[in-house]
Amino acid sequence: MRVIKAEDFLISDTIRDEVSLYLRGGGVVIFPTDTLYGLGVDIRCVGAMENLLGLKGRERSKPVPLIIDRAGRAQEIFASFSPLGMRLTALYWPGKLTVVARARTHIASVIGALDGTVGVRMPASEVALSLAGLCGGMVTGTSANKLDGTLPVALSDVFKEFGMDEVWLLDGGDLAPSRGSTVLLLDGRVVKVIREGDIPGEEILKIAEEFGNG
Repeated sequence: MRVIKAEDFLISDTIRDEVSLYLRGGGVVIFPTDTLYGLGVDIRCVGAMENLLGLKGRERSKPVPLIIDRAGRAQEIFASFSPLGMRLTALYWPGKLTVVARARTHIASVIGALDGTVGVRMPASEVALSLAGLCGGMVTGTSANKLDGTLPVALSDVFKEFGMDEVWLLDGGDLAPSRGSTVLLLDGRVVKVIREGDIPGEEILKIAEEFGNG
């Protein structure tokens, strides 16, 4: 594991160029977000997804969420984005809400979305947003743990899981306790909290209901 201080990544063009080159070669980068540490690869690069899934011990059939560098990028990923989706992301992005909706075909095929959906989030994390920018605006954002592992908020969790692996780590220190992002499915008229994280699901559903009655 190569360890790079997150603050050095943000201020050094040389380091950013090194990270970009590593990602273009299919490398996996562990990085901090506003919730957990994530595993990032550039989905445009041959072999990157296979490297990620092999490292995590995850089946190809389970789709991998994406982190984007700006809210408008969601339009490039989702086949369509409902007015409710735009309302919720305007309220919660950047932040701890992951929106799951129907993906464009080329995106779904790359990330393994057999049901055609993809989860997208724009976190309140300068490091994560910058990393996504190096990958054309979107980087994978699955949590940095192996199958059924501990939620990775402490550096000790990350080192325990991946300390002996061929990965790079952007060291942002120990993160604040987190349950992860709240994951919301928006598929046609279906509005469903798939996983409750740091944002109460009831809060989001109330906004969705008020929007529908507006």
